[in-house]
Amino acid sequence: SIASSSSWKSIGNTIFGNSKQRNAGSSVQTQQIKPTPAISNAQKLKPKEKAIKSKETKKTKKADKAEKPQKVESSNLYKATASSGLPGLSLLDDVNNSGLGYSEEFLEEMSQQVELKLKDFGFDVTITAVTPGPVVTQFEISLAPGVKVSQIMSLDKDLARALLVESVRIVDVIPGKPVIGLEIPNNNRELIGLKEILSSETFTKSKSTLSMGLGKDINGHPIVVDLAKMPHLLI
Repeated sequence: SIASSSSWKSIGNTIFGNSKQRNAGSSVQTQQIKPTPAISNAQKLKPKEKAIKSKETKKTKKADKAEKPQKVESSNLYKATASSGLPGLSLLDDVNNSGLGYSEEFLEEMSQQVELKLKDFGFDVTITAVTPGPVVTQFEISLAPGVKVSQIMSLDKDLARALLVESVRIVDVIPGKPVIGLEIPNNNRELIGLKEILSSETFTKSKSTLSMGLGKDINGHPIVVDLAKMPHLLI
């Protein structure tokens, strides 16, 4: 059956009414969501520019502080006056080497051992003197006629093993003496103090203004040199 015009109108009103309500609801929803305002590039860079400026100001402040020279006052200890002299030797410590040297009995026994060991190798020798030094002890050896020094010098390792020492040193020439030297290291080395060298007669009577103490020789005598005569000294 064909519907009446009034019924078609009611159907149309209901359809259009629902669509209007939907559109109204959607418009309400779109109004509730508000877009966030866009931030320009200039506004984003402002905090970075402030941070860069603060860093630059800190650097400039540090540079200004570094450029300013600081006054350093030297201590009175390093101020030399016309009346002040060199510091006294009392500032240096004394060295005690008592009980480190060899006894006379030990040196006599060692001299006999050196003669016997050289005779075992076929050399007729005689020990004429013994000089105990701060580091080594030197035995002066007189050779029999016909004995060559070169033959004895080749026995340095054999002599060290026979005498039960670490090493030996054979001195082929001793100035002013017709003997050779045999040096054996001491078991207990003496400590050479600077005070002993500076207070020695050799140092105090030195004519040089740049005297320098090096230590002691084999005989225990202080060694003092003139530094002005050896500008290329290697220490």
